[in-house]
Amino acid sequence: MSTDTATKADACPLLAWFQLLAETSFPLLLAPIGLANLQATARLPLSVLGSGCIWWKCVSTDFPCLATDPVLYEMPQRLDLMHCYWSLRQSFVAEGNWPIIRNCKEAKQLSKLLLGMGKASAKHHSDGGRVAAILVGRFEIFDWDGDSELQGPPTVFRIPGQLHAEFGEFDAALPFRLALASDGILLQVGENQDLQVRERAQHGTLIMDVKAACPDRVLNYRQVPVQTDGQLQVGQEGLHVFPELESKSSEEDSVEVLCALFLRDSEYKIWTPDLFNTLGLDA
Repeated sequence: MSTDTATKADACPLLAWFQLLAETSFPLLLAPIGLANLQATARLPLSVLGSGCIWWKCVSTDFPCLATDPVLYEMPQRLDLMHCYWSLRQSFVAEGNWPIIRNCKEAKQLSKLLLGMGKASAKHHSDGGRVAAILVGRFEIFDWDGDSELQGPPTVFRIPGQLHAEFGEFDAALPFRLALASDGILLQVGENQDLQVRERAQHGTLIMDVKAACPDRVLNYRQVPVQTDGQLQVGQEGLHVFPELESKSSEEDSVEVLCALFLRDSEYKIWTPDLFNTLGLDA
């Protein structure tokens, strides 16, 4: 125990006892919401419960794959991280993507994305939508070279129960792959299957918004069609900017990006560039 801590302990034994509990027992006994409530209502100094170390222990016990960088648990970075925490608890996180958040910029971007997708999900249900789910994971995104299949390691999600009917009762870990093409984004869900299996694999019509939590790159596509038979699907309503993949001098052929996906049931309509017609650019 340091001299300052010993002095405080002599002056206020109750405070020293409470600080010992905060550093050892509270993170193991309380979920983050319990720690937040205790911090808000405790009469003792907030510095005892506001330590980044205490929050790191508490969150790591409850949600070990969220973040490992201690800086993210200090103020003010903790605000963005905890916004992500509450939203991620209601989302579906890819298997093996640890940690989910690696730096402060990702936490801030992901917090905004999940807030917007949460509101969109609530509106989708209120408008009569049957299912809606938010998926979060890290993707190895490639610049597509024209092959029929996408290469590279997939990002795997365990299919949410409410989507089983839409996926034809497909109850297994489902691989997702993303790639970039000159005119849009390519999505592959599942593995290539024979025709008979394909007919069973997809019963409903699903679409997906794909957005990246990355301040240095742009990836934002809406209403990408989703099929689970391993066939390539193309999304054109959106844009992407990946300087390292577009530069001819760059040796990079893929980048790892933290993405949030908003998956829902809907009738997919082929996107047409109405803006061009409005501006008369087709003439």
